Amino acid sequence: MPTPRTSRRGRHGVTIDDVARSAGVSRQTVSRAINDKPEIDPDTRARILEVAHRLGYRPNRHARGMAGSATTTLGL
Repeated sequence: MPTPRTSRRGRHGVTIDDVARSAGVSRQTVSRAINDKPEIDPDTRARILEVAHRLGYRPNRHARGMAGSATTTLGL
């Protein structure tokens, strides 16, 4: 029987937590790197973005819309 982590990854792809674990940083640091925040070291940002690219990480549009004020969802 697959673990919840395995089945979740199978449905949704690579998560920000996967990138953080592989890069050896916190998920907040990954978020700062992906969102190009100034408070992160450029070398750390480059390493995180390389790991994210290698793993095939893609930000979740729906999660981003829930966290901000703009969405990409249209209701009918």
